[in-house]
Amino acid sequence: MKKESVKKMKRSEIIPKYGSLKRKLLIDMLHNNEDYKKSIKKGLPFYTQKQLSKIMDKYSDGMTWSEIDTELSKKGVILKKPTFRSYIQNQNISSSIGYRKNEKGREAIYPSDTIGHINFVQYFYRMADDDLIFKLMSLIENLEVSAMDLIEDNLTEYNFFATLMDNLGSGWRGSDDIKETFCNVLKGEMHHDFLEKVLFAYNDLEESFNAKSDQLIQMLNDYKMLPKFKDDE
Repeated sequence: MKKESVKKMKRSEIIPKYGSLKRKLLIDMLHNNEDYKKSIKKGLPFYTQKQLSKIMDKYSDGMTWSEIDTELSKKGVILKKPTFRSYIQNQNISSSIGYRKNEKGREAIYPSDTIGHINFVQYFYRMADDDLIFKLMSLIENLEVSAMDLIEDNLTEYNFFATLMDNLGSGWRGSDDIKETFCNVLKGEMHHDFLEKVLFAYNDLEESFNAKSDQLIQMLNDYKMLPKFKDDE
């Protein structure tokens, strides 16, 4: 990403979405950034990594809007509910992950890392200058790799195609369990949805492969012919 392009783009076009690898990396880098640390020392309403970890431990089962509002207020952060909803709509923070019963019925709960993402979003929009954004985005731009690259790296016997074919077949070559490899590489909440899609696609492929191979075997068994003798050649 060129520095000029950062200045021309809106912040909403640059900020990585909730749940993305880039978001995770940016948050990690931000907490180690000296400008960010200086902002906290000056008394600006941002959180240290330690403070966010305590909040996550406190609300390990998730947070309601009222709990989110309470924690932000302790820090001096005013976040109106319409803004909170817009963050969800723009995929800057997670949508609700369930509901909790209360006296009035039930209320939505959000992940325990919600405060951390609100903290990131507010710093990104309000405090980070173009130079800092360019620096952080440049650092992570070349760090992303494809799922295929990581899966290939985790296979111990054969390449992906050979492992795939062995798993679809009899498995006599003793290759890695490819579904287990998928699960190991794509573990964690961040990749959960993609892992579900991968496993669905593989199961569909396995089912059609078995059906087609059975069809081929049956076709060959049903076709009768005389054996070939040397004199016939």
